[in-house]
Amino acid sequence: MGMDDSQVAQTTVSYTALLKNSIENKCQPVAKLLRDLGFADGQIATVLSRFPQLLSYSSKRFVHRMRVMKSQGPLTEKVAQFIVRWPAFFGVSMETTTKPKVQHLRDLGFADGQILTVLFSFPQLLSYRSQRLLHRMRVLKSQGPLTERSLQIMVMTDAQFAARFERLAE
Repeated sequence: MGMDDSQVAQTTVSYTALLKNSIENKCQPVAKLLRDLGFADGQIATVLSRFPQLLSYSSKRFVHRMRVMKSQGPLTEKVAQFIVRWPAFFGVSMETTTKPKVQHLRDLGFADGQILTVLFSFPQLLSYRSQRLLHRMRVLKSQGPLTERSLQIMVMTDAQFAARFERLAE
């Protein structure tokens, strides 16, 4: 899978259920699925060390998630980078989290291409409460085109965000 000893140790400590998984029955099939999708061993190691719960997913669930990603266009290096940056995507509910937030962004006037750019640049947006996401995206959009740098503002605390954009938040 491309993991060195320290990554295996870190992954095992953070996800002790891994000790119950059979390498042949669970770990190798997930690694193979990722390889078949074009992930390099180093990317697989990163994904599994950041989100070892992926090893407990059924191949059906895993393949479904990848199908959703592919439906947005061909699986490119950009999609692989998205998953490497935020492998917790596999644990996010499509119906109750991802779809509604994508729709909120559409309702704000973002085109699908812009939404993909935003999510590829800052995938953690999917983990934010809808109210927080909508408010901040409205404020940022009012400032001009969104860039990866402007998206870093999303990680500010509510107090920091209000202080920086006080006149806009009112």
